[in-house]
Amino acid sequence: MEQKTIGKFIAVLRKSQGMTQKELAERLGVSDKTVSHWERDESAPDISLIPVIAEIFSVTCDELLRGEKSSSQTAPSDLYNEKILSEKGEKQIKYLFEKALGRLKMKSIICIGISAVGLVVSIIVTYLVGMRLGSDIEYTGLLFAVVFYIVSLALTGVFRFQFGVSVKSDDFALADSFCQKANFVTFLTAGLTAIVFCYTLPVCERYFPAGEQFVHGSVYAAVCLAVLLILLAVFKQKGLIASKERTKKQQKLFRCRILTLIITAAVIVGSAALEISFLNYDIPESYNNKRFDNVQEFLDEISTSCPIPDYAADETRWDLQEKISLGSTHSVEFNGKEYTFEWKNGNIAHYDSTVEEDGKTYIDAYYISETQKRDRLGPMQDRVFMAGYVYYPAVVLIAVLVYVLLKRRIDRLE
Repeated sequence: MEQKTIGKFIAVLRKSQGMTQKELAERLGVSDKTVSHWERDESAPDISLIPVIAEIFSVTCDELLRGEKSSSQTAPSDLYNEKILSEKGEKQIKYLFEKALGRLKMKSIICIGISAVGLVVSIIVTYLVGMRLGSDIEYTGLLFAVVFYIVSLALTGVFRFQFGVSVKSDDFALADSFCQKANFVTFLTAGLTAIVFCYTLPVCERYFPAGEQFVHGSVYAAVCLAVLLILLAVFKQKGLIASKERTKKQQKLFRCRILTLIITAAVIVGSAALEISFLNYDIPESYNNKRFDNVQEFLDEISTSCPIPDYAADETRWDLQEKISLGSTHSVEFNGKEYTFEWKNGNIAHYDSTVEEDGKTYIDAYYISETQKRDRLGPMQDRVFMAGYVYYPAVVLIAVLVYVLLKRRIDRLE
């Protein structure tokens, strides 16, 4: 026969009124740990609190000390009613836990929104401000974004702590179940923040095209997703996140869900690797050579203003832009004498001054020429670059749809 104690009696009375340990503790001016110790018979309430507890639960001090209601007032039907009240109290506590979990989910959405704002801020700082203030500003954009991510992660931890306090040491099995759910929500929020951060890193590389930055970010995000899946499996094994009991058919569908994520990550990484190698393919430059045996003719030619051709390679374009920049002067040696000039002709990629066997000095100027390969491959690179904006979101969208359909299928089998 179960021994009747004041602690067990307080637990029954509390649950019958749908009251949590924290609420009772606040009314008595003690900690929820103290109430937990009472209910587990690890300690007893102070004698001065007995009348207060009795008044809260509408029992006498004598009944409270005995751990049961007096026989003169307790009928068999009262025991049944007490059981009903206890069950209602547990339902009420479960409802309160579910509300707390719902609030945690809403707060987690706010944290994810803060991370998204961090990504937008990094783009604005890097592209709009950086174009005016110089090349080093991309690191400032990254620092702005990191501040947002740190705030997001800090708030995620604070919200999880608040949830833990609200369910701490109250109805242990039920509290553990909801804590595992809260751990998963927290893990998911932190994981999404990490993925957003992966897309921020390439944004700071302003010298890459926007499409290539997106490709780099997708690769980083795919690797991050693989790491998150491994961590999720470890946390489930440790019991920090609940692992549901599933039938063989449910386990098969669950494995398909995980396989969907792995295949998606592999497709993104593989496609991105091919696209990056294609976008980075350096089309060989083609030149037309022109020889000068008169230094003045060369100086007149290279000093004549001429725009850089559209078909010039990027490296050649950057090099010429630096050479043609205002205030820069260059020199060429001809027959032992040095001549200075301003480089203004964007068609001349570079030049050489050579002395032949006949003793005469010549200047060879190399003009940029348009090639069929560049005409054909350049537009293809542009199309591949633009296709990334459609291809990668489409892959992710298909993966999400498959994942959701499999999850719904598993839920129907439960």
